[in-house]
Amino acid sequence: MFAVLQTEETRRAGIFGRLLDRIKPLRAESRMAEGFGTRYQQITAVYRATGELDWEDILQAAGGNRTRMVLPRGLELPEGVPIQRYEPTLFLEQVLVHTAAQILDKCRLQPYRKVAGLIDWEGNYLSAAHRLVMHSSVLKVLTGSADRYETFARQMLELYGAPVVLCDRLESLEESVLILSPGSFCSREPVCLQGPVLAGGEQQLAGRCQVVDRFLLSYPPALGQDIPRGIAPIDLLGAFYEHNGIRELEQLLPAGGYCGTNLVTLSDIIAYVEEKMIKQTARS
Repeated sequence: MFAVLQTEETRRAGIFGRLLDRIKPLRAESRMAEGFGTRYQQITAVYRATGELDWEDILQAAGGNRTRMVLPRGLELPEGVPIQRYEPTLFLEQVLVHTAAQILDKCRLQPYRKVAGLIDWEGNYLSAAHRLVMHSSVLKVLTGSADRYETFARQMLELYGAPVVLCDRLESLEESVLILSPGSFCSREPVCLQGPVLAGGEQQLAGRCQVVDRFLLSYPPALGQDIPRGIAPIDLLGAFYEHNGIRELEQLLPAGGYCGTNLVTLSDIIAYVEEKMIKQTARS
């Protein structure tokens, strides 16, 4: 189980509001809510007249769920408050892999042209690599941890005849039609990547690169109507996936994401990939 914190503005203001906060403080309210047939804790806290939240009160309301709490994206935790903000790291990885697989499947390219790239410098995304192998002709993995991939690469070739090419330079991914980067990555190597980068973390890349991130998910009807205010859908859905075991959520497809300041849909990404490959074929 997990907890969700939603906040409300106070109607108390000025010196009398601050006095009333001392005499009769507004306590955080806690109740059990339901979603996907499971339960989670929903906490509502009201700001004080000073513009601050009573974090001690929130901690008491959260109890054991203080280590798995979904917070509004714009809310900063004060230093020293023993609350662990939930980050949808694992869930975002699954959504990105599923999205990449769908794009590769729907692109109207000859199978041999479906060369995919994966940026995994630390060697943490072997499960993502396995999924991508099933949807590409060749998988190129940019990694600084080749030892973690050597056995995997050999097994993929033996079991499926699927080549997994390990590399340590970003330029090796320039011909990939699609690149997945689940975590943060920084490179000063100037490159011209043909395919877009689907990113789950911050990307600092030099050269010509189209990075798509900040993916937008909508709440499925199965969640029901009890939706907390001010919470990013990917955070709440990720908590259901990771803490309440709703594994089918990894099959959700985002409506789109942002490439810089531009909102792009999955259809836009597919069209971009197809257009790039057509131009590349014409040049060759």
